[in-house]
Amino acid sequence: MLPSLVLEPQPVLRSGRPERELSAGQTLKKTAPLPNISALKAQAVKTQEVVAPAQEDARDEPVAVEAIVLSWNAFLEELRAAGRDADYKTLNQEVLIGDDLQIRLELPNGFQLVRLESLRPELLAFLRERHRNNLIDLHVEVQKQDTKKLIYTAREKFDYLAEKYPVLRELRSKLDLDTDF
Repeated sequence: MLPSLVLEPQPVLRSGRPERELSAGQTLKKTAPLPNISALKAQAVKTQEVVAPAQEDARDEPVAVEAIVLSWNAFLEELRAAGRDADYKTLNQEVLIGDDLQIRLELPNGFQLVRLESLRPELLAFLRERHRNNLIDLHVEVQKQDTKKLIYTAREKFDYLAEKYPVLRELRSKLDLDTDF
């Protein structure tokens, strides 16, 4: 016969956790005091005052397109030297830079777009700081890829060839051939 196991009921709090018994002299821990709302508001106002002068210091020095291209290539070399090959390959594309300092980059796939979105703040900060111009911006597009229909069955193969060579349909009907075998 198997020995029977008797479990003693555990006291349970409303939260579902078992109650902890305190020894003499122990007290429950108190939660951290909540901050004063008026102090938080005053702190928010101070941070807004600190941020406002930086926005007034917007830089827009004139920049030559050739200088941006050189900086772009310098950034690429920094990526390569740091061993960030995936980022390097993502940015090592043909870029178009307009007179309005808008950099246009066309990526071949969506994966590179995800990589670029994580790299974008670092790249723009590099270019803007180097040229002292906050108007430099980056616009990215993903190339539309043509999806080819894959040909599997004999019927699909015949239809594909018949589109290329219409005389095949005539030959099939004259010879009474069956394309589905």
